[in-house]
Order: sequence, then structure tokens, then C-alpha cells
Amino acid sequence: MRKFIIDVLGEQMDDRSLPLMLEAIEDEDENVRITAVEHLGKRRESSVVDALIEILKKGDLWTAYPAADALGRIGDKKRYPVSSRPSERSP
Repeated sequence: MRKFIIDVLGEQMDDRSLPLMLEAIEDEDENVRITAVEHLGKRRESSVVDALIEILKKGDLWTAYPAADALGRIGDKKRYPVSSRPSERSP
């Protein structure tokens, strides 16, 4: 039911639904989280960039991929620092 609500509101692209979308990216159901992230990316709303970067930091692949896609759609110049472990670096 929550996913359906997020889908309907996300398709409306109404600014009044933005707080609900931001709340939904923290939902206990991963399908709700992913749907909210996807709709935020479609909106291309730069005010959500920090929230999307936080999703990347959590490292959950199921939500990180749509978050990275959403960030690409938004096109904000803010960068997410990428680090690699010394053992993973090329010689």
C-alpha cells in the first residue's frame, strides 16, 4: 500500500509530496525506498542530493544503485568521495 502511494504521488511531481518522498527513502520496506528514490531522480530536485548521497554511504546495493542513478539524473556537481582500500589498489 505504501509503495502504491509513493508511486501515485511521485507521478504527480507535486512539490508538496517532497517531504513524504524523503521520509519514504527511510522506510522499512526496500520496495518503498527504491520507488521513492526513483521518483526523486525523475524530479531532478537538487535539494535531495545530500539524502541520496547518504544512501550511497549506507552501502545497501538495492538502494544504492537507484540512488546513484537519481544523482546522475539530477546532475548536481556535488561529489561523493570515493575511497579504496590499499589492498584493492593497482600496483
